[in-house]
Amino acid sequence: MFFEFAPSNTFEIDHAAYRLRKSKCFGQSQMTCTTCHDPHQAAQTPQHYEAICRNCHHSAHPASMTACLDCHMPKRRTDDVVHVVMTDHYIQRRPSTKDLLAPREEIRQPATSEIAIYDPSQLSPADAALYLGVAEAQQQKPANLEAAIARYHPNRPEFYFELGRAYVKSGNAAKGLLWLGESLKIRGDYLPALKESGAALMDAGELSRAAEVLEKASSNDAEALADLGNVYLHQGRLDAAEHALQRSIGINPDLPAVHNLLGLERLRKSDPRGAEAEFREAIRIQPDLAEAQSNLGNLLAGEGDLRQALFHFKKATAADPDNVDAHYNLGQALAAGGAMGEAEQQFRQTLQLSPDNYEAHFALGRVLAGRRDFQEAKIHFEKASHSPNPELRKAADAARQSLP
Repeated sequence: MFFEFAPSNTFEIDHAAYRLRKSKCFGQSQMTCTTCHDPHQAAQTPQHYEAICRNCHHSAHPASMTACLDCHMPKRRTDDVVHVVMTDHYIQRRPSTKDLLAPREEIRQPATSEIAIYDPSQLSPADAALYLGVAEAQQQKPANLEAAIARYHPNRPEFYFELGRAYVKSGNAAKGLLWLGESLKIRGDYLPALKESGAALMDAGELSRAAEVLEKASSNDAEALADLGNVYLHQGRLDAAEHALQRSIGINPDLPAVHNLLGLERLRKSDPRGAEAEFREAIRIQPDLAEAQSNLGNLLAGEGDLRQALFHFKKATAADPDNVDAHYNLGQALAAGGAMGEAEQQFRQTLQLSPDNYEAHFALGRVLAGRRDFQEAKIHFEKASHSPNPELRKAADAARQSLP
């Protein structure tokens, strides 16, 4: 099924299908994309395409004229990405009189939220409603898909899965799990629904149920095994976690998140060198994996290597500016190195992203107290004193009471 996002008179970067359909060559013959393009080979020469044109247009021009595409399928700038030049797949009888390659100013327009079926005549009313609902659900607008499911009761798990995933992503995990469960009623081994359910249950803190679901999904799927290993790690089942993660690597050794999780498992087993090797392998595979950069920074900072730790914390914040832990850890390393001004900036950034981060309130209070800004320091110590961690509450109360 195709969705048409662009008006028919525009030339956009994803133009090929809808522009080709406008062509009489397409409408009055049996041609398809593969008439000209072999998906198993690289782009062909111009002579290849011109020979295909002459299969139908034997006497359109003298044989000495070979540049069919230059006139009838010219290269031109796209309307939505103005610095890109592409071949127009609308095969036109007469060449354009405009300069199609002339530089253009970029026009910024709000993205359209309208979705439409490309060719409704090819679908039954049920399929049209269901597939349109899927497209909307993938933009976290699940209402129409839910209505279509209620009306047509499809017997395929994909529709229920898409609805469940949309609700999970929109923050309604309970309703999402309900619909994912409906998908699994139709096909109990439907892998996408098992994986999505396991991840949603883990996020909800239901580790036992998450493990039960993921154990059904994990026989040959590297990502499901990684999620299962993560659940086991949170449960403190370190040997089971390592077994699942090693099975995941056996299927796909290039998943950086798995090496990062193995690094955490190694730390829990008091193997810092093994942990460092896994974090570095995760970074080798994906240098912008903020979690691995931050975890390696924590390990190095704990060993007193602040120079390397700062390097990795800065890499983590650059890779993911919204990563709360990365900013907090960078602030801690900067404070340990005496860079209090920069540390203050990182703690404030942490609190901007996570206003109830009690550790950051306490750390910022200490920085402020050190530069004798006692009034604001008391405010942050007061906030830190509401932490669910009794040791942090005790330290925050003591720090606040020690101020003049």
